[in-house]
Amino acid sequence: MEKPKPMRAVLCLGVLLISAGCAYIGSGNKPAAIEADVKQGAAANEMMAEKVLERAEKGDLNAQVLLGMLYYQGENVVKDHKKAFRWWRAAAEKGHATAQWRLASLYYRGEGVIKNIKKALSWYEKSANAGDDLAQFNLAWIYYNGGGVPTNYEKAVALWRKSAEQGNRSAQFNLGWAYFEGKGVLKDEQEADKWFRMAAERPSLAVKDNSKPLGSEKKQAFWPSSPPSLQEFRSRPKLDGGIEKAKKIHRQKNYRLAFEYLQPLVQDGNPEAQHLLGSMYFLGQGVKENNEEALRLLRLSAEQGYAPAQYVLGNRYAKGQGVKKDDHKALAFYKRAAKQGHLKAIVGIGWYYDEGLGIEEDNITAAHWYKRAAKRGDAAAQYALGLIYEGQKGVSKDLASAHAWHSLAAANGHEAAKKRLQTIVKKMTPKDFRKSSQIIKAATAANLT
Repeated sequence: MEKPKPMRAVLCLGVLLISAGCAYIGSGNKPAAIEADVKQGAAANEMMAEKVLERAEKGDLNAQVLLGMLYYQGENVVKDHKKAFRWWRAAAEKGHATAQWRLASLYYRGEGVIKNIKKALSWYEKSANAGDDLAQFNLAWIYYNGGGVPTNYEKAVALWRKSAEQGNRSAQFNLGWAYFEGKGVLKDEQEADKWFRMAAERPSLAVKDNSKPLGSEKKQAFWPSSPPSLQEFRSRPKLDGGIEKAKKIHRQKNYRLAFEYLQPLVQDGNPEAQHLLGSMYFLGQGVKENNEEALRLLRLSAEQGYAPAQYVLGNRYAKGQGVKKDDHKALAFYKRAAKQGHLKAIVGIGWYYDEGLGIEEDNITAAHWYKRAAKRGDAAAQYALGLIYEGQKGVSKDLASAHAWHSLAAANGHEAAKKRLQTIVKKMTPKDFRKSSQIIKAATAANLT
């Protein structure tokens, strides 16, 4: 059988945990008073954020860590990585181990501060030396994969061992891989199997935060339930073809076989596989319907920057499907996907501003987003833009533009747009028709380039 790709599995786990936004408070004292506050629910979140700010400004190190997380994630405050950097640095300089590795992650990724690998390593070392298991895990990942430093398998293994001995499930799994591959240690499949089993049996301390600061959610490792044992790796049938083969089988509606293809890909951290398998859990395709598992997989995919997963999560929050309806989270996921050019996400943002869903209605901003999608040929966006230019939604009437966008939508099969055209043409002048023709030509040319 083809051996799994351990580097990829290790890499993906590192990407997950190296993120500064992980909902783990780690070493250092638990912020018990704040922890009690933040569990009270979304209705009191804004008030809780103010309390955290008040305590942070008074020098409470745990509050500073929590406040940094709020700014990093954009929870009940405007997302601001520079402010997250400010608060985590304040606590880190006072010796707070969790703040130190969070600060390191910002330097490593260049978020809120100019990227600086040397400073990132320095802060990771401080936190790791203080005994923080996530700092040890992340620093090991950097040395194992040569993430901006010369590869050092021995140092990586030593750090993973320290983290694993504290119960960090992901470190246990990666330590098993090191033994399985014989990198940094002598190859020892029995020792590898021991660590794989330990990772599978113990709850993960990589997600051990109980405070859940103001709506943040626990992050988990990339396997669907628990890490595979060495025996499971060996017994897994050889399934060649990767994600493209899995998607093809899924399109053929052979869901059970698709599931078999997707499982090892998900365990390797493939974001497309996580997205597709998450969707299958939502729909009950080849598996028992499971919203919780679906959301978990989609979030893993979204955290790796996979736009389709971000869009699906936006839709789920927008419609309250499998989750509590939350317009703010929906819009946030749409915007993350839109940054990567996801067409439907761009339309979704326009719709949110158009309807004023959870935000102030703003038809000018809506028109901006609709136009981005309309120029790429999306019929729904073209129709919505046509309605705005008809002057129905607070934007100055422009019949030529309305006619142009409705015409494009109608050409794309939009029935409502066809009906609107019958009304608009009765009010247009020859000048309007000429202008409409120019807009159509320009939009068509833009869509072809």
